Amino acid sequence: MWLLASCALTSELSTDLPPAVVILPVPPAADALGTVGNDVDGDGLDADEEALLDTDPNDADTDDDRLEDGDEQPLGCNPRVADTDGDSYLDGDEVATGHDAADASDLIYTLGWPYNPFKDEIADPGPGSVVGVGEVMPAFLGIDRAAEAVHLYDFAGQGLVFVTFSVGNCVPCDDVAGWPSGSGAYAGLWPDAAAALTSGDVAWVDVLVLGADLLAAGATDAAAWDARWPRPGVAVLADPSNLAGPSVGVNGIYPAAMLLDANMTVIALNPLDWTVAAAALQATFP
Repeated sequence: MWLLASCALTSELSTDLPPAVVILPVPPAADALGTVGNDVDGDGLDADEEALLDTDPNDADTDDDRLEDGDEQPLGCNPRVADTDGDSYLDGDEVATGHDAADASDLIYTLGWPYNPFKDEIADPGPGSVVGVGEVMPAFLGIDRAAEAVHLYDFAGQGLVFVTFSVGNCVPCDDVAGWPSGSGAYAGLWPDAAAALTSGDVAWVDVLVLGADLLAAGATDAAAWDARWPRPGVAVLADPSNLAGPSVGVNGIYPAAMLLDANMTVIALNPLDWTVAAAALQATFP
């Protein structure tokens, strides 16, 4: 709707100028739900556009990808597909982290690690904290073989997380790395736990503290350890500053392990005996 209005113009040279006609837009009246026009869910699409796109006019985010329907098409995304490019990351998460949600080659993490948009809600006790069973594991950033910083809390929110601490020239660490696949001294033990780690049903983060040269581990060491023990889905994260281990009492004795719940709370931990965590994981299966 448009309203014709007039406003008189004045001039120092003449007062006989005709009034100018100005067209003023009039905002549409709110409907019964208090929304403007017929965009009931406020996603930027009117009812006709929602019908054309086959989206839910009463749900601003039809596909629950954390990106509103009206924002999807301008970004090349499908408002009815949560992961438009099929790269395992939700469209909204990719956009929020500055990635192209319509490009399968543009990933939040190059190696495809999970992403948790709610990690800031975890009550991180902070760097330097020392925690035990029943307490939240402090956050840390590890370096993967692609030289990207990976946030431990990105593995939260999806289930149990098995965390091991390794050194690149440690034979017992080799035994732990090979255990789920049936190699080394622990082959055949805790079979349900091993199967869950192998299948990826339980996330496994292997923190590499030192490389084979016994120096602080980095991306190259993570790549070497990963090549030595190729375990699909296992995140080998170098911890060059050795921040993760000491926060749970692990410092100088390897291998070590702990079991975390989906909220990063420590379920099982013995800094001197990694098998405690493995047995705890086995006990979660009937």
